[in-house]
Amino acid sequence: MQRSPADVFAAVVDVRGWWSQDIQGDTATAGGEFTYRYTDVQYCRVQVAEAGPGERVDGASPETTTALKTR
Repeated sequence: MQRSPADVFAAVVDVRGWWSQDIQGDTATAGGEFTYRYTDVQYCRVQVAEAGPGERVDGASPETTTALKTR
């Protein structure tokens, strides 16, 4: 099934749709930041470095922490 570039871009920047509804912040605008937290196990802050609607989106994660728990 082929999709248009606009459809693909919309799916990629819909982080809440493929990762978690618990995303806080802007996932689609250059300079925007969003965070994801899963209990006290993982925290991730991502900054959208580049965004060209229908063309390109790129991000960097300046802060990610993951805690591994053992029983």
